[in-house]
Amino acid sequence: MIRKSYYFFLTIALIFFGAFFLFPVWQILKGGLTDGSGKFTFFYIWEVFRNPLYRDGLLNSFLIAGCTTILSLFLAMPLAWLSDRYEFFGKKLWSGMLLMPMILAPFVGALGMQCIFGRYGAFNEFLVHLGIIQHGGEPDWFAGGFAAVVVLEALHLFPILYLNLTAAIANVDPALHEAASDYGCTGFRRFCRITLPLIRPGLFAFGHLPNLERR
Repeated sequence: MIRKSYYFFLTIALIFFGAFFLFPVWQILKGGLTDGSGKFTFFYIWEVFRNPLYRDGLLNSFLIAGCTTILSLFLAMPLAWLSDRYEFFGKKLWSGMLLMPMILAPFVGALGMQCIFGRYGAFNEFLVHLGIIQHGGEPDWFAGGFAAVVVLEALHLFPILYLNLTAAIANVDPALHEAASDYGCTGFRRFCRITLPLIRPGLFAFGHLPNLERR
């Protein structure tokens, strides 16, 4: 009975993923590797590298993915370290709040950034209140440029890296840290030589996510 149920649910899962994942992916690959008559061709692939517009778009995607990963790392690493190494009041609530960007749609973050850092956002109003800038001369801090896209992507994706790093840091054997301290390797030096190499798989697991998220 258990074996029959296993094969039944396995068949249902295979049909579902085949219909809604494998078949659409196959259709995309088929359309990109065949011409109008159905013959195999690399024309569309070569066109990506020959056409300056497509080539610049591809390069820009790599730049955004790299910058997003780096910024996400700078955001998630200290937070994961604090969450694993220290106990403080409200830690569970704080950890839950850090994961909120994962359940929010990206456009919600874009609207929030516009309300805070836009020309008439809260940050400019605060600067006007302090007398740093005057009304009518408020800057639009991001204005939809490259930096704005990177910041929004990082704020949306860093919780994934935070979870990876938290799990990776928690799995580091404390005995290795103690042994390093006994030999005089402490602080940032211990982090670079002991902790960072051990949590590297968690970092590489995140490296492909920014590109996948945009797709």
